[in-house]
Amino acid sequence: MWSTSAKKTFLRSNIDGDSGVNRSIEGPVATTLHSSEVMSMTMAPVFTTATSSSADDNQANSSNATPLDFGSAKGFIAFTGTCRPINAIVSHAVNVDGGRFSQVLTDIANNALGVNKIQEHYNSLHYTNSLLDGEGLVTEISASLSTKFDGPIQALMRIKQAVEEDIDRFPSYTSMPQCCHATGLTNSSQFRTKVNMNQACVTISSFSPPERTFPTTKIQDVMKDNHNRNPNLKWQYFGKEDGIYLNYPSLKLNDCSNYDPRFRPFYVSTATPVQKDVVVVIDKSGSMSSRHNSKTLLQIAKEAAISVLETLNPNDRFGVVAFSSNAYIPGSSTIGRECHGTELAKATPLNIKFMKSQVSVIRSGGSTNYEAAMKTAFKFFVNTLDMSGDRGKVILFLTDGDQTAGGEPLEVIKEENKKMNNRVVILTYGLGQQYKRISDLFLG
Repeated sequence: MWSTSAKKTFLRSNIDGDSGVNRSIEGPVATTLHSSEVMSMTMAPVFTTATSSSADDNQANSSNATPLDFGSAKGFIAFTGTCRPINAIVSHAVNVDGGRFSQVLTDIANNALGVNKIQEHYNSLHYTNSLLDGEGLVTEISASLSTKFDGPIQALMRIKQAVEEDIDRFPSYTSMPQCCHATGLTNSSQFRTKVNMNQACVTISSFSPPERTFPTTKIQDVMKDNHNRNPNLKWQYFGKEDGIYLNYPSLKLNDCSNYDPRFRPFYVSTATPVQKDVVVVIDKSGSMSSRHNSKTLLQIAKEAAISVLETLNPNDRFGVVAFSSNAYIPGSSTIGRECHGTELAKATPLNIKFMKSQVSVIRSGGSTNYEAAMKTAFKFFVNTLDMSGDRGKVILFLTDGDQTAGGEPLEVIKEENKKMNNRVVILTYGLGQQYKRISDLFLG
């Protein structure tokens, strides 16, 4: 006799000819089924354990089941599914009959899971044998891949040629609208936003110099032609060293001056193709709460650090150090992120996103210990394996220049950089009015 679990139903005991007795049961109970009635059961792992004299006890013990022992004197078999637990119980059995057990499993496979029906359907399908032209198939796949990749490459080369032909004639003004003032936009399922396929738009960084120049409309026309040639192309854009950015098709941006292509991965990876290891050191001492215009110095430092992180490409590696009286590594105490505290991390989008969230919550307080900051920064390089030997190594040091604790940072730099064959470049950025003090500290 076999049983499946149910809730708030009745237990009908009908085992080996026993008379049936109906009893109300609280919670999960067993409803008995003959072996021919197991169509409602599902296949699952099989367990067994010693049984007591009643089906109720068997049900209660099912949660402590152990692997099936075909030699046990008495036992039950529990089928447990991942979503809905189903228990099948054998009671009052001296030995498990292997043949009968095999038949039950077969019944489950055929009647409950429908294995035989699936096989019958598969056998009824008609098919034909045909020989494949392996060489021809490879040629076809190669041509398809070439079309897929050659299209964007050719589009890029046409933009490059147009820029090189016109760059000396770039004007100091443009007739193309700024992206924040874009008009004539319509919904595009391809771009998943509103765009204007008839024109490009430009952005002007707030850090662009007054003597900036703009791409000619010829660049826009080439981009439009590229899309006509290959409708599968999406965004096409061009960034200049003076912070001017051209985007096709035109789209609406909320800010007229907040986008600077020089801080974007596509620009940085092109301008600096060498893989690099970067450690950003942020002063979070109490003096960093001082304000410059409407922002605290710490807020400026954090924004600068986040901008640096956003320029990295996945082949770069990075670390971040925050310091005041002591130095610590943001995020290193987060479960699953302990590696950030011991070695440089790959600049993957996931790692960058995590570290940006950690930098954004840094708070000011404490004294200023340059010695501790530098020792912690250099540990990243010491602890990280460098297989290539030609990676650029940089420490970006952001501070207001007011040291109030710790030893001489120049001695730390001298000793630690010697371990790295003096390959680590240290760039210091003074915030506020202390740039003279910073120069004295790090340049002697």
